[in-house]
Amino acid sequence: MQNTFTCPPNRGSEWKHESPDFSRGESQRTIGDRSLQVSKRADAWEGTVALSQRSWDVRDYREGDEISILKLFRKVFGQHRSLEHWRWKFEQNPAGRQITVAVTREGAVIGHFAGLPVVATTPVKSFVMTQGIDHMVDPEWQRLGIYREMAQSYFRTYVWNRVAAAWYAFPDQPVYEIEAKAFGPSSLHPVPLLNCDLSESESWSRSSHDLQLCRIDNVERIDKSLDELWNLCRSELALATKRDSRYLNWRYADRPDIKYRFLVARSRSSGRPLGLAVLRFGWFDQPVAPLVDWLVPSNERDVARALIASCHSLASERKLKAMQASFPTYSPQYRFLVSVGYQPIASRCLITAHWPEDSELVKPMKENWYYTMGDSDMY
Repeated sequence: MQNTFTCPPNRGSEWKHESPDFSRGESQRTIGDRSLQVSKRADAWEGTVALSQRSWDVRDYREGDEISILKLFRKVFGQHRSLEHWRWKFEQNPAGRQITVAVTREGAVIGHFAGLPVVATTPVKSFVMTQGIDHMVDPEWQRLGIYREMAQSYFRTYVWNRVAAAWYAFPDQPVYEIEAKAFGPSSLHPVPLLNCDLSESESWSRSSHDLQLCRIDNVERIDKSLDELWNLCRSELALATKRDSRYLNWRYADRPDIKYRFLVARSRSSGRPLGLAVLRFGWFDQPVAPLVDWLVPSNERDVARALIASCHSLASERKLKAMQASFPTYSPQYRFLVSVGYQPIASRCLITAHWPEDSELVKPMKENWYYTMGDSDMY
C-alpha cells in the first residue's frame, strides 16, 4: 500500500492508493491503555502473517536507517530525496524525531511511518503536536500487515503514552479512507484554500498611512527580535505552533531544497517588528506563490495591508499568476484576506487528527487551532 499524508497536485500513478477490503465484523482490542475498535480481520486488505513465519519486524529508527529509508522513498514515490533534506527534517528538528520502520531480517527498511513533531502553545501552556508524514510500504512487501503494525507501534510509542498531545495530517480523501480503517483518525474539516489572481486589479491599495507606519524588510533569515512579535500574537491564539525565531529559521531558512522569503514589517520610528509574512515562489509545477506563514496581530490591519501588498509585488515580479493561502475559516486572518479580494477555491485535502484519550487539545483543535500552509510539510 502506497501512502502519504501530503496532498500535492494530481501527479498520476505516483499518488494512486489501493483501497482496503475489510470484513464487516468488529471486535475490540486493547493496546496499552488505548481501546480500539478494529475489524476481526483488520489486516485482511494487507494479509496476516504469523509471528513465527514473519521475515520482517517493526521497531524505532536506528542510526544508519536513513540510507535505506531514502531508497524506499524513491522506490515508492518515484522521487529523489537528498540526505541533506532528510537530516534537516528529522535530525535538526528542534522538537525531536519520531520514526517507526519495518525492516527485513537483513536490516533493509521496507516500511516507514513517521511524524514531524512541533512545539505548540496555548496562551498559558505548551504541548507537542506531531504531523503524520512519509507513510509507505515497499510494493513487494504489501498485504502482509506491515502498515497496520507500524501505525500501531508508532501511536503506542509517540501518541497514546502522551509524548505528543495530538497527531494531525493533511490527507486527500482516498488516503483518509485508508487511515480511517487502519487507526481511526477524526476528520476535522476540509482544508480552506484562498486564491488571489494577480492579473486582476486590486480593489484596495496600500495607503500613505501604511507607508508612513512601517517599512518592509525582505530577508532570508530572521533574528530573535521576532520573538517579541510571536509573544504578542501568542496571547490571541488559542492553539498554534510556537512560531519563535528558532522554529521559523529551522522550518524555512534552514530547509536545503527550497528558498523561502521572510517579509518583516518594522516600525519606522523604533524598528520594532510589527508583522511577518513567509513566501514560497512556485509550488510543484504551479505558477503560484503560497503564503506559507503569517504573524500579524489581528487588530493591525494597516500592517497586514502593507505586508500583503509587498507579497503581491514580489510574486508579480517573478511572473507568478496567483497568491494562495490556507487559514481556518473562523480566523481573523481568513477574513482579512477575503476582505482584500482573495476567493475560496476547492481543495482536495482534509485536516485529520488523532489524540490520546482525554487530550486537552480535542476542543481547541476542532474550534480554535491556528494553522497555515507551513504547518504541512508539503509546503
